Amino acid sequence: MSILLHNIDPEGDTLLILKDPLKELMTWEEEPAPEAWKILLRGHIDIAQTNSATQSSSNTRNYANGTNTESLLPISDPHEEEADSPIDEVEPEIHYRVSSGQLKLTSEYFRNMFKGNYRETSPDTDDGLLHIEAFNWDPDALLTILNIIHARANLIPRAVGLEMLAKLAQIVDYYKMGDAVSRDSERWIHTLKSTTLPMYYCQESVMWICISWVFADAEMFEMMTAVALNHSRGPIQTLDLPIPPQIIEAIDDKRQNSINAMIEGLHKTLIELRDGQRGCSFACGSMLLGSLMKHMHSNNLLSDLSLHPQTPFLGLSFEGTAEGIRSMKSPLWSNPPSDHWNKSGNAFGSGTTSWGGGTSSWGGGTSSWGSSSFQHADDFRNNNHSSQLHVCKLEEIVKPILDSAGLTMTGLKLEFFNGSA
Repeated sequence: MSILLHNIDPEGDTLLILKDPLKELMTWEEEPAPEAWKILLRGHIDIAQTNSATQSSSNTRNYANGTNTESLLPISDPHEEEADSPIDEVEPEIHYRVSSGQLKLTSEYFRNMFKGNYRETSPDTDDGLLHIEAFNWDPDALLTILNIIHARANLIPRAVGLEMLAKLAQIVDYYKMGDAVSRDSERWIHTLKSTTLPMYYCQESVMWICISWVFADAEMFEMMTAVALNHSRGPIQTLDLPIPPQIIEAIDDKRQNSINAMIEGLHKTLIELRDGQRGCSFACGSMLLGSLMKHMHSNNLLSDLSLHPQTPFLGLSFEGTAEGIRSMKSPLWSNPPSDHWNKSGNAFGSGTTSWGGGTSSWGGGTSSWGSSSFQHADDFRNNNHSSQLHVCKLEEIVKPILDSAGLTMTGLKLEFFNGSA
């Protein structure tokens, strides 16, 4: 096996040996599709029905399990992965000669290590040095950290890229070296902040969550967790970066709670329209009910009439759900002239109702549908001069649901998680 040696301290008493060096962060996985909650919910229903029908058939159990694990994300081709994998590739070991005194001075991890009676604290019989193994770090990131703690200022980069900073954060978090690298990390973060920051949930925003957590940047932490809260469609990915489970759970809990509040509001409105508690008349309530159901279905907020999204709302984001509600509008329609209503006040006798520009007679009349059904409001009024445009609008009914959820969700406060690492 080949060995690459970095003589960081030529008089150092310790050899830090890096094995299986990291090449790149974990691959970003495609987010769940908006319809994922339907697959998950139907899978649970199928399992419950199957288990109640039979408890001993292995075939039935296999079917239930198969339903439960129906793919919610794209599945890669295993043959393609094998073809891309290197064969018999042996990575070289990378050795860093360093000072154990500097390791103990700057790292809580190494201070605790050298207090114990570990193999690493006894000199190797061959070269007389302490041997400490490390795994899966980026070799350049580790070299940068070791240069910092050995005061090799001329070898410390003035700026680093986002992915490199995330790899540096991995090492700093693991070895507890935040104070030792704080001056350099502040400069790196300040430089990167001047570039374009991600506005949507993606690999870059997850890197920023990790970086802001490890290097205690409260402003960036709140900003990037807000991005994840508003745009993620499930528990956030970590890319194997040191993001504590408490933060991941807090982001997804807030996402689920906000979506649940909006969906409950929509279904409460559906029930009220169905039961005649909303809308100024039967015709008005029917129009609004149909419009709301169609909008909810088209925005993946309603499947079969008996199915609607439930926790964990896989595939739904706060912003996507809110945008779907913002787009909800009822079609233009007008009240019939007063002389078109029968004496009983029933609109379904010989009266007519105008929908967008056509006329519809319920109870024996004629109906006109087509391109004129949804016209601009001015054209609608001109074509229906004898009728009054109906004032009840779906968008006004669902607006309080959005107002209660907020236009956007704010991010998490860093101080709430201090001590959770």
